[in-house]
Amino acid sequence: MKSLFVRFYAALGVGHAVGVLVWAAAAAALVPRVAQDHLAQVLDGPTAVMVDELRRASPEQRQRLVAGWDPPAALVAPVPERYGVRDGELLVVVDYPDARVFRAIDEDEWLAVGPMPLVPSGAELRWVSLALLATLGIGAGAQVALRPVRVTLDRLATVARNFGAGDLAARARVSGPTELEQVGSAFDAMADRIHALLRVQQETLQGVSHELRTPLTRARFALELVADTDDRAARVLLADKAAGDLDQMERLLGELLAYLRLDALQDLAKKPTDLRALADDLVEPGSKVVVSGAGSAVVEPTLMRRALRNLVANAERHARDRIVVEVLAVDGQVELRVDDDGPGIPEAERVRVGQPFQRGESARTLDPSGAGLGLAIASRVAAAHGGALEIGESALGGARVALVFPGGP
Repeated sequence: MKSLFVRFYAALGVGHAVGVLVWAAAAAALVPRVAQDHLAQVLDGPTAVMVDELRRASPEQRQRLVAGWDPPAALVAPVPERYGVRDGELLVVVDYPDARVFRAIDEDEWLAVGPMPLVPSGAELRWVSLALLATLGIGAGAQVALRPVRVTLDRLATVARNFGAGDLAARARVSGPTELEQVGSAFDAMADRIHALLRVQQETLQGVSHELRTPLTRARFALELVADTDDRAARVLLADKAAGDLDQMERLLGELLAYLRLDALQDLAKKPTDLRALADDLVEPGSKVVVSGAGSAVVEPTLMRRALRNLVANAERHARDRIVVEVLAVDGQVELRVDDDGPGIPEAERVRVGQPFQRGESARTLDPSGAGLGLAIASRVAAAHGGALEIGESALGGARVALVFPGGP
């Protein structure tokens, strides 16, 4: 019996059977007492009339009267002491499934009525039949009630097998009771997350292979030229170029690791942070960056500092003369704006540049060594804080890139 539902129905049947047995045992313990009190009340009057009639009759007439009564009756000597009877009392003796009634006629003779059945003939069989019908009814009701659960489990198992076999679009789409919908929604959310992680992994591998190809090719070409020349100055120049390419690859790998670590974030170590002080720390003396505004929020300061540094570094590559970092905290919403007076980001490119390894046309021209991970990292940091990265037009004429997130914990 490996099936959960077979086990459930078996347990249901056994439980109901045990309940019936417990009820029968309780009835066997309680019925004698209840029946004794009930019969004493019911038979007190009729037996009193019978005894009065017997008292008026002679001994021979008594035997004839008793022989004709129904239920059967008899004249007996005093009731045995084991019944605990005192003279003159009505006694009801219950010996399930029968009962007997004793009543004193005089000091030497008693009237005994019975045995009388407490339950009709065949009642036990009817009770067992009713218990069986009740068990079947409960089982049928449970079958109807649990059918959506079984259907949902079967569907989840099928979707899980299909998903594991490579059908990443497979989803449960469960409908029905709220609890089952919650299970189905959680399963679909998990599948969406796995699909997204696999897609990011594929995009990351493609992006890394593309971004590393150029510096690797340049470094290999420089090393080949070093081997072919005897000019010391040329060798030094070629070695510097190869070192620059290696530095570029190292920066790319560092940014890639930072981007991938954001996937593994569970609970952020958030704490109250002065965002104005955090922005001021990023400004170096003589920089064209100006910080304005004020505000605090409960954030993970290391991640927020890295995200803001990426936005400032991106603005520095494109701005002509001015960059303004503004801190806004209003009505529980926090915004870290970075405005520049550069060429801006065309509206058609704003969604794309927030994706990993995606760069705008102007970025490729101004800084061909970039990997396109700065804004992607900032976007993930904002998402980890329950917010988003927003790109628009700056009042300075260039681009406005902002981290927008709730200010609470």
